[in-house]
Amino acid sequence: MVIKNELLSLAQNELAGKSSCLIFDDAQLSKPHAQDIEGLDISFDGSTGRAELGLQMITAMITDGDIRFPIDFVPYFSKQIAKHIWV
Repeated sequence: MVIKNELLSLAQNELAGKSSCLIFDDAQLSKPHAQDIEGLDISFDGSTGRAELGLQMITAMITDGDIRFPIDFVPYFSKQIAKHIWV
């Protein structure tokens, strides 16, 4: 991915010599009315405070506390969902 490489290069240049952290976070895009989207699963949605039907993502960010660089994201599939998607 070209954009990912550019973000990594920019982060390296801007954060060189600074103390920084790599942060991973999970997020859910709730889809309460969806039925036929591949990868839908029930998961906790922090914005509503309850279990919701939706798509889960894992994101990565590098920061020095002031500057934040989104580095990557990947969809997350539970074992139960994954065995139905990649049969």
